[in-house]
Parts: sequence; C-alpha cells; structure tokens
Amino acid sequence: MTMPAPVPVIASVRRHFSLRLTLVAALCGITVTVGAVLALGTSTMVGEFMREELRSRLADVVSVMASQVDVERHRQVTTQADESGPHYGALQAKLRQMAKSSPDIASAYTMRLDANGQPVFVIDTLEGDSFSHAGAPYRNATSEMKAALQARPGVTVPFVEREPATDPWGTWLSAYMPLYTADGRQDGILGIDVSAASVLAHEREYQVVVWAVSTGLVLLLLPGSLWMARRIRQPLATLAQEMDKVRRFELDSQVQVTSRITEIQTMALQLEKMKRGLSAFRRYVPNDLVRELIDLGVDAEIGGRREELTLFFSDIANFTRMSENMPPDRLVRFVSEYLTTMNGGLLRHRATVDKYIGDGVMAFWGAPRPMADHALQACLAALDCQRDLDELTRRWLHEGQEFDCTTRIGIHTGEVVVGNFGTSERMNYTAFGANVNSASRLEGINKYYGTRILITDATLAQVPGAFLTRLVDRAVLSGMSGAIGIHELIGKAAEATEAERELATQYEAAFALYSARKFEEAAHGFESLLSRFPGDKPSELMVQRCRDYATTPPPPEWHGEHVFMRK
Repeated sequence: MTMPAPVPVIASVRRHFSLRLTLVAALCGITVTVGAVLALGTSTMVGEFMREELRSRLADVVSVMASQVDVERHRQVTTQADESGPHYGALQAKLRQMAKSSPDIASAYTMRLDANGQPVFVIDTLEGDSFSHAGAPYRNATSEMKAALQARPGVTVPFVEREPATDPWGTWLSAYMPLYTADGRQDGILGIDVSAASVLAHEREYQVVVWAVSTGLVLLLLPGSLWMARRIRQPLATLAQEMDKVRRFELDSQVQVTSRITEIQTMALQLEKMKRGLSAFRRYVPNDLVRELIDLGVDAEIGGRREELTLFFSDIANFTRMSENMPPDRLVRFVSEYLTTMNGGLLRHRATVDKYIGDGVMAFWGAPRPMADHALQACLAALDCQRDLDELTRRWLHEGQEFDCTTRIGIHTGEVVVGNFGTSERMNYTAFGANVNSASRLEGINKYYGTRILITDATLAQVPGAFLTRLVDRAVLSGMSGAIGIHELIGKAAEATEAERELATQYEAAFALYSARKFEEAAHGFESLLSRFPGDKPSELMVQRCRDYATTPPPPEWHGEHVFMRK
C-alpha cells in the first residue's frame, strides 16, 4: 500500500477558541451568509423577472410593427437621394404613427447590410440632429442587432437585447425584427428603442425591500443560533471523544451520545456504524496494519510499486448454469455461505482479499506488507479452502440442499504492480500485470484438465518439498509467448497417501516420454495409469494427444508444450 510521509498533525486546538464560541461564530456566520445569499438571489430574480416582462412586451410590439411595414417599398430606398421619393415618406410616416401609439417607444428605424456587410440606416423616425439619413453607417451594432441582420430566411423570431444600454439621452432597451420580401429574402430589420428607466427604478425599489426583509430575518434568527450552539456543544464534545477512540482503533466500546437534535443523534449512529465497519474491515486486513495506517495519519494516494506476489484466483464450476436454475433466495444463501467459507480459509493464511467477482475470488500474498513465505501460504490456503468446501458440501447434503460448490483454483507467483488504483475519490488496492492475467487463466484451464488446484513452476520453486504435486502439462497460456509448467497441487507432502504418490510419479514419468516425442511409450504409460486410476482426466487427455501425435507428429521445435488459444 502506497504510504506517503506522514503530515504533522496539530496536537491541540488554540485554547482561546472554545467549542461554544466556535459554534456561535459558525452558526451566526451561516445565518448572516444565508440571509445575504437569500437577499441577493431574491433581488436578482425580481430584477430579472421585471426585465423579462419588459423584453416580452418589446418582442410583441416589434413583431406587430414589422408586420405593418411594406417591404416592397422598403426595397426601393437605398440612398439619401431616395428620401425625396414617395416610398421613403410613406414608410417614415407609417413608422412614426406606430411609434406614437406606445408612449414607451422612443424611436423606430430600419436597417440593412450594405455591400461591405456593414449596418446602414434606411428609415429613421427621429428628427433634428439625431436623424440618420438613408445609407448612413451605424458603427455600434450589438450582438442581437448583428444576429437579426444575419438571420436565416424564414426566421420570424424577434431579437431583443438582454441588458439595457445607457447614453446621454437615457436608458434604453432595443428589439429587432427581420423584414422579408414576398419571395422570402431578407431586406433588413426593424428596430425600436424603449425607455427602461421606469422599470429599473421599480427594480431598485423591490431590491431595497428584499434586503430590508432579509436583514430583519437575520436579526430574528441570531438568538436561535445562540440557543442551537448551546444545544450542540455538549454532545459534540462527547462525539469528539468517541472519534478519538476510533483514531486509537478502540472499536469495542459503544457510542454513548444522546441528543434531541436529529442531526447529532444521526452523527452518533453513523459513528457507531463506522466503528462496526472498521471492525468488519479488520477481517480483511490484519489489525496491526489498520492501526498503523490510522496512527500515521496519512491519506491513501494513487500509486503502486513492483513486487513479487503470489496470486490466487478461484471460481465455482458450472456456476452460471446452476444459478440460472436456482431461486434467488437460495442463490443468495449459496453464494453467501460459499464466500464465507472461502474467506475463512484465505484469512487464516493472511491473504489480502482483493475482490469478489460474483462467485469468483481474487486474492494475493506479499502486499501490502512483505511476506517471505507468500507462495507457501497461498498453497496452504488453497488446500484449506478445498477441505472446508468439501465439508460445506457434506453439510448441505445432510440438510437436503444439493448445492455443488466444486471450485477451481489457480495460483501463480510473479512480479506485478500493486498499489492504489482508481480515482482520487475512489480507489482500489489491487494488483495488475501479465502475471495477474496468467493466474486468472490458470484457474480457468482447470476445467480442461479436470483438476481443482493448479500452480505454476514459479510457485512450486518457492515451496520445495512442502507439497505433493504432479506436472500436468507444459502450456502456453493465452497472451503468453513462452511455455510454463503447470502442476496439480494434490496435498501436503507429509500427508500424501501412497496412491497419490504413485499417481504423481507414474504420470510425470509418462509425461517425460511424451515430451521426448516417444508417443507410443507415453501412451502405454498413461493407459497403465488409467487402469490404476480410472477417470483421471489429465491421463485421458494425454492418451488422446499421444495417439494424435503418433499419427501426425508435431513440428521439430515442439518440446511438449500445449498452446491455449483462448482465455
């Protein structure tokens, strides 16, 4: 487990800040902050509502006015010289008449883009120095004005400015509506400016009222904050003492905190659950390791290191087919009791249980703490698991439950990357690498050989003389480039029977003949073994292979290996 250097922990709280004062300050601060946020949010919403109402009315007005513009006449006005013609005067008079119908409209005008793509005036209803002639450029186009001038054909939605603009003549809000000819082409836009001064004045009045109400509410809530601080202080002090017990990994005492405040009582209940969870966690990682991590006072960090571990994978044979035909309640009971039994055998030998994948288990030895005999402990755990599962199966049969928990186990030793992997929010202490994949695939090929526990050369090399094994095959697992020896773990060497020793010895002698390309002699050896141990599937497989190779010899570079093409 990646452990960064511990960060110094502050030993004591500054004594001039009592818990009571801290709570009072916190609650009062929260009250004031909430009041300010509420006032700000409400005033903003009120202002936005009033502006949105103005924009909505403005959109309706500009839409109606645009529908009254004679676009065919409008097309005839292009330069200042056209102002003396009949079209300009009629259009200007019509716009002035519509603008005067609403007291809020300050001006109405039309625009279009010139040959250079720049906005220019066409019709202007203003008089005096503010009047703009036809063809006069407009250089302060807003994004809404540009969007209206560049609107796609058929767009009949008005474009309204989001915020008012202020100039020497007042505060205005503008809206624009595209003008289309009979054939659907845009000839320009109609724009209107309305005064937004009255709306902004009303908005400020509402905001003053909102801020006054919010201030009064804060003043009313402050005494309640002081009372709440007194109610929280004592149980919180007790909770702090209980948390200190958790820090020291003292998990056996019960949390004794009572309070009429729901949140504090909930904290006490959650603290009790946390203590129970840590107690359960102790079943997966040794107590001294957990206590060491807590005492260090460091956070888990993403990262890993290369270590030699012994990896363990297990799976129930035919579990998918069995689970499909089993009622959910029976399936849950089956898996629960099965994993409990597996977990017991693993933890007795100090395994780090990585994960449960349905009915499958992944575990390893040698991390987070180094373990000199990790291969030995893995093999012992595998034998214990199989023994415990056999006993569980017998108990189930005695109870009338026909659960078959025949389990296949693969064990491999090699260098992997182990550590915390995932995200900063959620991590998993695990191992990965090619050797992890090899261990997983080793578990799977038990099905091919009809075996229950397979280990590799690398694992066997670390437990010389401790166990009775037999070299089942030399195999190239999927994803590997070279062959490895695959051994069946039969049992402890000291407890092996004569029959088991005979099986291992005769099988390996026949396998040596097979590897030496003496297929006829090897076949006789395996057949002789089958007469003594009928139903031994590895021997049956080797008999068939010897017969096949006797007929069709393998290539010259073959040295007894069998290639698995699939995982």
